[in-house]
Amino acid sequence: MGKKFHKHNILFRDDEYIEIKEYCKKIGVSISRFIREVATEKIKKLEEQNLLDFVSGNCKYLAKEEKKEVINFIESSDVTKEEFEEIIIDDILQR
Repeated sequence: MGKKFHKHNILFRDDEYIEIKEYCKKIGVSISRFIREVATEKIKKLEEQNLLDFVSGNCKYLAKEEKKEVINFIESSDVTKEEFEEIIIDDILQR
């Protein structure tokens, strides 16, 4: 069975529509496909940036390689970023 598509109407100003339409014609894709691909690409970039901001804001004292390991762990785990907890050395010593 093929993929199911959902319909959503989008309003563009004349100048936006002309620019998008001409670009799509130049690269040989439909406006719908172009909008889908650009939107999903933008979402992925924002999510990656949010993760990078999270790690940078919460792991300031890690080396680059360690930050990469933390990012890889977060991306591969079933735990959401909101479920991670910041602890300090005193918390560990008291446990």
